[in-house]
Amino acid sequence: MTRALPALAAGLALGLAAGLTPAFAEKGCADTNKDGSINSIDAARILQFTAGLYDPGLYYLFSWDADDDGEVTSIDAAVVLQYDAGLIDEVPVCAPPAPTPTPPTI
Repeated sequence: MTRALPALAAGLALGLAAGLTPAFAEKGCADTNKDGSINSIDAARILQFTAGLYDPGLYYLFSWDADDDGEVTSIDAAVVLQYDAGLIDEVPVCAPPAPTPTPPTI
């Protein structure tokens, strides 16, 4: 089961308009329980969500899309587990944006 995030964008827009900060900006993205670590517990929460057993609400769910593909799926849990095991250096959604190249000056 996948949970697409289109409605989430609208919820996030409302939250930002109300002055709320997205969860990933508060404590770290993919840290589903906000304990300061990205580990197997976070992967378990993602799997609980994809199975329909847990609903974190829109405010927190935005940062659970670990592979940054617009959906929260079991693949996101796998990404978190790969990070926790040291197989990857960063969770894709947490990666800083690529720098914008500056045009040369003449």
